[in-house]
Amino acid sequence: MRIRLNTSRVFDMEYFPSHLMYCVDELPDDAGFNTGYRYGYPDFESAKAKLLDLLYQAKLGLAKDLWK
Repeated sequence: MRIRLNTSRVFDMEYFPSHLMYCVDELPDDAGFNTGYRYGYPDFESAKAKLLDLLYQAKLGLAKDLWK
């Protein structure tokens, strides 16, 4: 699932059945294919909570801290 919050902020959640893992992250501005994810969870509810947290932080206008 990809969520575009505005023209400069994009968030992604993907399920990888081979790893039994939901992965969540904000995509960097220069993201291409296979960029990797900072957050991984074995259950949907935890991944959903992290995605909602990232979206809430973006709504508050908090700066991106991508790939430090």
